[in-house]
Amino acid sequence: MSPIGGGSASPTSHVARPVNAVSMNPSTFVQGGLIDDVDVEILDARFCYFDYGKGGEQFLMLGVQLQDADGKTHDQYFSAGDKEFFEPSVEGVGGEGLDRKGGWLVPKGYKSAMGVNTNAGLFMASLVKEGFPVDRLENLSITEALVGAQIHVLRAAQPKRKGLIKTGAQAGGSDREPDILLCSKVISLPGQAKVKLGNGTGNVNSVAKPGQGAVATTTSPAASTPSPNNGAAIAATGIREDLQDEAVIALYEILSENNGAIAKKDIAVKAFRKLSTNPRKGELIPYLYSEPFLSSAPGVTFDGATVKMT
Repeated sequence: MSPIGGGSASPTSHVARPVNAVSMNPSTFVQGGLIDDVDVEILDARFCYFDYGKGGEQFLMLGVQLQDADGKTHDQYFSAGDKEFFEPSVEGVGGEGLDRKGGWLVPKGYKSAMGVNTNAGLFMASLVKEGFPVDRLENLSITEALVGAQIHVLRAAQPKRKGLIKTGAQAGGSDREPDILLCSKVISLPGQAKVKLGNGTGNVNSVAKPGQGAVATTTSPAASTPSPNNGAAIAATGIREDLQDEAVIALYEILSENNGAIAKKDIAVKAFRKLSTNPRKGELIPYLYSEPFLSSAPGVTFDGATVKMT
């Protein structure tokens, strides 16, 4: 074997090139990692089963196909609960034939509502937080409700779920912190005029820190249905958009660690312990047990005394 760097200038190979060999020409390389911090249009959405590409156990998912400003498509899968209790519907909408599954999620056990701490639940909550109409999610199939929407997406750290048994891709013991793709801005709704999508920063390997999930870096026009937490509404309601996402994640963690319910008077102590090393704890802790925040947080109910997961 010739020393490295001492080869001939001729491109002729003495070893037959396999027909399926991967090209080492840099112009053919594709960007790896996960889609993050970009404008996208939702091309498809349905409930389905997915095996994380490993050919093993199938898990119940919300599958969403996204298209970015460059026309590239990205398939995202959000865990949607236990397949012992739920399954994709048979009728579906917009697929190949009437036997396509997934327009709706239907119960097959005693549970009748999606868990707020599922990834699909967190994705839906992020849409609603940014002004996506709740009645679309309530009354239409997931395909009809979402396909055609243009949104900005950003990755954020997943809330820690006490006692959760890791499955699928997370079961391999990776040190990588789990994250989730969330909506950070609604650009246009299905049926509205399309706008030119922006690329954002295009980061594919960076994970947004908690609290960054509501920061839209795109310059695309805002949605015609404005977020209730924008503009003057912030001052009127006491909502701190710069703290909202980080506070929601902390609240979900606290609720998960307390069987899904906690008295308002007990939140301060829990928050102090959880956020003791957070550089913004001076603002976050009071905000976390403020009534404007507890009344606005997605996926929970607050009756003035107790906060519960819905």
